[in-house]
Amino acid sequence: MKIIISFLLYIIFTFSPSFAQSVIKGVVLDRETKQPIHGATVYINNSSSATSTAKDGSFQLHQKIIQNQELVISNIGYEAAFETITTNNYEKVKIYLTRKITTLEEVSVIPFEKDGWAKWGKYFTESFIGTSKFAQKTKILNPDILRFRYNKSSKILTVIANEPIQIDNKELGYMISYDLISFRSNFSENTIQFEGFSYFKDYKRITKSILTQRRVAYQLSMMRFIRSYMNINGRRMVM
Repeated sequence: MKIIISFLLYIIFTFSPSFAQSVIKGVVLDRETKQPIHGATVYINNSSSATSTAKDGSFQLHQKIIQNQELVISNIGYEAAFETITTNNYEKVKIYLTRKITTLEEVSVIPFEKDGWAKWGKYFTESFIGTSKFAQKTKILNPDILRFRYNKSSKILTVIANEPIQIDNKELGYMISYDLISFRSNFSENTIQFEGFSYFKDYKRITKSILTQRRVAYQLSMMRFIRSYMNINGRRMVM
C-alpha cells in the first residue's frame, strides 16, 4: 500500500500549481561510521529524477520542490532509506544508511530456496509486474539477486532482493530500477503485499511504436483517472 499511496501523492502534487524549480542538496553517510558514501543513488520515488553521490557523499538533484515528495537513497549493501522533502528542508538533507544484515539466512529457521527463481520466478513476475499485454513483454534483467523463502506451515512466500531489481519495459521504452522493501504472498488468505521505491529512464531511442504504446497505456492508467478527476473538481471549484 505504501508504494501505491506515494505514487498517487506524487502525481497529485506534480500537477499542483504550488511548486518551485530548485535544487535538492544533501549528504549521505554510513550510520555506523559516519563516513560519506560514494556512488549511492538518490532519486524521487516513481519519477525519472535521479543522481548519485560524490566522493564526499554530497549530492544535488534538480527538481520541482513539492511538499511531501519521497527522496529515496539506495546503495548496494545498505538498506534503502527515504526522506520526505518539503520547501523547508530541501537544501539541507542528511541521510544515514544502515548496512544490511548479511547473516539473515544463517539465523533463520527457514532457509532460502536454492532454486528459488526456477520454482517461483514465473509466479513472482506475474504477481509483481502483472499479466497484461505490456507486462508480458516486460523482463526482470537480474533475477539472480532475488531470494525466495517459503513457509509450508503458514503457506507464506517471502522474497527479498540484495540490490535493486532492474526491469526492462520494452513496450513502453523504460528501464526501471526498483528497490524492493518487502514481498509477501499468503496462499491461505490469497493475498499479495509488496512495497518499494522506483525510478525510471527512457530508452535512448524512442520509436513511434513506443510513443503509440505509451498513449494506449496512459488511456488505461491511474494517472489519467486522477488528472480527469482533478480537472472535473477544478471546474466545479471555479463554478
